[in-house]
Amino acid sequence: MGIFSRKKALGASAVVSLIGALAFGAAPAQASNRPIDITGYSVSDVVVSSDSCKNILVTAKAKFANDFNDAAVESYVSHNGDELWDHYGFDFVNKKQTTRNDRIEICPDRTGLGVYTIAPAYVVATFNYLDDGTPSLATRDYWDTTKKSFYVRGKTKSNLSVKRSGKKVTLTTTATVFSPEKNRYVGYNPKNATLQVKSGKTWKTIKTVKLTKGKASVTLKDSKKKTYRVTVPKASWAVATTTAPVTK
Repeated sequence: MGIFSRKKALGASAVVSLIGALAFGAAPAQASNRPIDITGYSVSDVVVSSDSCKNILVTAKAKFANDFNDAAVESYVSHNGDELWDHYGFDFVNKKQTTRNDRIEICPDRTGLGVYTIAPAYVVATFNYLDDGTPSLATRDYWDTTKKSFYVRGKTKSNLSVKRSGKKVTLTTTATVFSPEKNRYVGYNPKNATLQVKSGKTWKTIKTVKLTKGKASVTLKDSKKKTYRVTVPKASWAVATTTAPVTK
């Protein structure tokens, strides 16, 4: 593939390497096909509670062939199949640098919540070889498909109210999640929230409930005073939340 196949500028080292490649001779047959391989990325999930953009730190990890000299790596980021304009750039200038860091700005109010994927990476690498006994450099460019996903989730809030009437107890729970597109909390409708009752020092699930328009109500027959709570597991776009316990 051509170096500008995605119509984006490469980092400074990549440009230098590319210019150098024009001056170097053809690579020897015994040269490495991949002077550097990206072995993984480290990145933390993000929780948003405002419409502000976030600077996301990513660490790229690499391993090198024996003839490696230097490399520039451009790692692309996508969300729901749509590629973000900004991307991560990592310059590896020697074999001692097995990890490199970079940050890009992600704005969930425009790109949304959910799963973001780092991949693929475009690599321009130079390597050492002997040309009739003379130390020389040549360049290879290729795609690295190492992949890493991270989550951008909205902050959630939940509440539980309990009303008793004789032997019946009615529990009503509400949940909201922050929407960066709307810059406010909106009704959260998980299908698998769990109603729990405290038994000794542990919590036992007595019913799974589905929230509609951010709300669900359950009526139970129980004459004894008990302590209840509702837990909502995390989703790809919302963090988990648990209500404060209520005794009734």
